[in-house]
Amino acid sequence: DSVAAIPTNSWTHVAGTWKAGEGIKVYINGRLDSTQLDAGLGAFTSDVAYAVCLGSSGMGPGTNTFNGGLDEIAVYGRELSSSEIAALHAAGSAGKEPSQCAPPPANLVAWWPGEGDGRDLAGFSDGTLENGAVCVEGLVGQAFSFDGVNDCLAVPDSALMRPTNL
Repeated sequence: DSVAAIPTNSWTHVAGTWKAGEGIKVYINGRLDSTQLDAGLGAFTSDVAYAVCLGSSGMGPGTNTFNGGLDEIAVYGRELSSSEIAALHAAGSAGKEPSQCAPPPANLVAWWPGEGDGRDLAGFSDGTLENGAVCVEGLVGQAFSFDGVNDCLAVPDSALMRPTNL
């Protein structure tokens, strides 16, 4: 559970990390907000194939949907340090855009910037905008916009995205 309230109608940088034995850490605007130890998370399995629907918390459109915008969604193959997360937040509207700032942190597995489509700039997990999801003006160029009904960015199963491979 987050300690800080995430404001509505403004861009907020939210990052989460997971490391076996340490659990999940949630950062809001570059600062550590909360932690959840592994003991309360249950088991991660890597032998199950599943797609991800960004814009919903479930494994398919319409499951615990999100109403709002997401910009510069990225997945790394390692836990980012608190200083790396602070630097990503400090980049602001420059984001991870290669022409405007330093390259993103190492071990980038997937990067969906939302620039008009669901392309993964890391090159492994292109997604598809489904059920009315669109790209609109964002913090960094364009961003994904979800209406909270049943739309999402559907990303097919990939072994690279499975928790035990990250």
